[in-house]
Order: sequence, then structure tokens, then C-alpha cells
Amino acid sequence: MWSDDDVRAAAAEWSWLPEGSRVRRGELTIVQRPAWFGGHVAVERVDSARPAAELVDTAVAVAREWGDGALEWALSDRDDPALAEELGARGAVVVEELDVLGLPLDPSARLAPGLGARRVATRDDVVAVGRINSAVWGNAEPDEERIREVLSEEGAPIREGAVFRLLAELDGEAVSTGGPRPRRRS
Repeated sequence: MWSDDDVRAAAAEWSWLPEGSRVRRGELTIVQRPAWFGGHVAVERVDSARPAAELVDTAVAVAREWGDGALEWALSDRDDPALAEELGARGAVVVEELDVLGLPLDPSARLAPGLGARRVATRDDVVAVGRINSAVWGNAEPDEERIREVLSEEGAPIREGAVFRLLAELDGEAVSTGGPRPRRRS
């Protein structure tokens, strides 16, 4: 059984990195996801005791180097409060707050009537996932090339540690999507 601290630590370590992401690891983990994701350069994690102003300067320099005029920064309750103060002093605004929920899964639990979940396997599934991600996260819907890439990834046999996507439906309508933690790539 995981403790609350275990859940918080796992959430702080997790980061979704789709194929084609650019990553710089070190005292800052800085990510630039591919254009189809629609995101900016983002600081995902801080592992440094350097002053907040220096860390922000470093991240801004990387964003500029990578050709982005915006910078996103994911703060956690484990980060030095001086980071939030420094970002606010530079005009940053909070655009999203996330809560982490961890519950033990009961393998004998039954789904509610009308609710189903399955592995993404068809072109229509990929399009449905794209529509959900577009509505929720503002991502670009997948073009034909991206649909082919996802279907190729999803066609691989399931093995331990494999990445795959799920599509949840309610009364036959696609309503949510998700998947396990992908392997990190740099």
C-alpha cells in the first residue's frame, strides 16, 4: 500500500513525454513537446538549491534557445516557495492547478452500467483520443501522419513496461482517455 508521501513523490516524478519531445535534464528538467501537442517549453521538475532567479534565468535561456517565446513552469508543493514568488514577480500567472488522487484498485470491481474501457486499436479510436485531448488540453487533433504513428505504436504486443492508450466510453460515446507511464526518451 502506498502512503500519501509515496503518491506525491510518484506524481512529482511523472511526466508525459510523447515521441518527438526535446528534453534537457539536470538541475531543471525542461521539456519541449512536439508541435502537434501544442505546448510551450516547460520546466517539469527542479532538483537544485540555487537561487530562484538563477533557475528562472536558466529556463528562460533554454526557451529562447529552443525558439519559444513562452515558458510554462510546473510547481509542486516540494518546490521552494521562492520559485513561485520569482515567477510571479516576472509576470507569470497560474493557468492550471492539479490535484493528485491515488486509490487502490480492486481487481474484482465492476464497471458502472454503460461504462467501458478498451485499448486504442483503430483509426476511429485515435481520432476519438485526439478529439478528447483537443477539448481538454487544447492539443491539435491528429493529422493522418500522427494517426499512422499512433496505430503503429498501438499495434505492438503488450509487454511489461509497454506504452499503450486506453479509451473510455459511456453509453457508446468516447469520454476519456489515458494510459500508463510512458518510458522516458531524450
